[in-house]
Amino acid sequence: MDGSNMTKILENPRLASVLSIDRSVKRIYWSSQSNIESVDYAGANRQVITSITSLPLSLTVIRGQIIWLTINLTGRKMLWTCRLNKTTGSCDSVRELQLNNNENMFKIKGYDSEEISSIMNSTSNPCTTDNGGCEQFCLLSNSVRKGYSCACKSDQRLKEDKKSCVGPTDQAFLMYVQGAFARGKMLDHLGANDSEELRFGEAIYPVGLRLLPLDKYDTIYFAYDVRERLIYQVEKGSVVETSLIEYDRQPALIDIIPKSEALYLTTDWVSKLIYVCTNMAKKSSANEIRIYPYHYYANMESYKILVQFEKKYRLGSIVAHPNRGYVFFILAELGATSIQTRIVRTNSDGTGKHFFLENERLQRFGLAIDFLDDRLYWFSKDGTELKSIKVDGSMDSLRSINISMISYPMSMSFDKNFAYVGNWTHVWRLDKATGASAVHLKHVNPDMQDFLSGVSYHNLAAQPIIDNHPCVIDKGGCQTFCFAVPDEKTPKKLNKKCGCFEGENLQFDGKSCV
Repeated sequence: MDGSNMTKILENPRLASVLSIDRSVKRIYWSSQSNIESVDYAGANRQVITSITSLPLSLTVIRGQIIWLTINLTGRKMLWTCRLNKTTGSCDSVRELQLNNNENMFKIKGYDSEEISSIMNSTSNPCTTDNGGCEQFCLLSNSVRKGYSCACKSDQRLKEDKKSCVGPTDQAFLMYVQGAFARGKMLDHLGANDSEELRFGEAIYPVGLRLLPLDKYDTIYFAYDVRERLIYQVEKGSVVETSLIEYDRQPALIDIIPKSEALYLTTDWVSKLIYVCTNMAKKSSANEIRIYPYHYYANMESYKILVQFEKKYRLGSIVAHPNRGYVFFILAELGATSIQTRIVRTNSDGTGKHFFLENERLQRFGLAIDFLDDRLYWFSKDGTELKSIKVDGSMDSLRSINISMISYPMSMSFDKNFAYVGNWTHVWRLDKATGASAVHLKHVNPDMQDFLSGVSYHNLAAQPIIDNHPCVIDKGGCQTFCFAVPDEKTPKKLNKKCGCFEGENLQFDGKSCV
């Protein structure tokens, strides 16, 4: 029960959509589209229990009786049952249970009070006495001599005594989209070393970001604020905010950008701003970078434009540096026979725009900043190099490392020593200065059954806030937007500049908008 000794007991169970067990006979039951079937705990003695005409929504087994829930073409839900023959193990007969009000029924679960009481009072269960000495979870296990192991809630970890928990913590973790979910793995559970366990490595509860899993040509670009514990993403023209704390809260809609190819976004975790690149489908529309404040839900067209470009330009990846007052983005110019791609840097309010690296051949995606070293990173045009430069643009700081072992790299992130580079199926860790010691992280998408999108390293140190940042307290007194703009004379000094939504004007107090 602690997740150790994982063993595959059945290959291709024919669309096992629902699952249940009968502890009394030690058998597993599941349903396919045409049958309810069963095997023993070892995966042997497989048999068809009964044929069915509708795929069950839910299934349970209790005291030798199977009960399952279906829905017909008219939307009517029906509850079915059959008694298992003690000799053959199959159903003697199937009948429908009459329900007066079943509209809100989606899941069923069977509980045997006598069985539960027997388990709780068992003297052979080491978890019944003082929870096995565990602070949080006591999990039975055949893999350890004492018969159980302790565990902690997601985003917490066991102390050295293997019983107590520490957290919630600000410890570092790696975040990515796998299939339809955002997931997070603690750094010592990534599978970079043989000693790293797959168990209990989740840094966050999986958060659904999509209705359908990713396919090979889907990409979800997201930004995460480690202090607010908020995910911001763009999908199909919608800008969405999702909380990792309020698990029952539906994702909040920030804006809908119709007929756009809005893919790339970044956040300023100090000023609490979202920057979104929009490439419009209409030929008459300009492509632009829009700015939204955090928590500004469903106020359509309430944004500020950072920069605009005519249609021959397409916007790519974007990243903000809150402590330096910069925004970097990739701009592709569509020529008659070729595409010229360059990196552009502006101040956080859109002023001071200039081409940062004009002659660099690079991909349109994957732009990232190592905030611990103040370096800007990008992928070379052929994807075989990871290139970087100091954010001040000093050419003597330009460097490149070889990543040719990674096919089609798409995203990257950094901690103190390593770069994490992801593609559609894997994530690699390598020395960020030299590219040495490259290793495939085998606990990220271990079965390669889902496609990956995005990879980002997070902890408080990776999203630092400098002393005396002008926007950190109450948005610097600004009503709507607070921009930290680089001082023209003093390096690394930031000045506050307030801003308003499009169609509004900043008042004489320099803070209010009308």
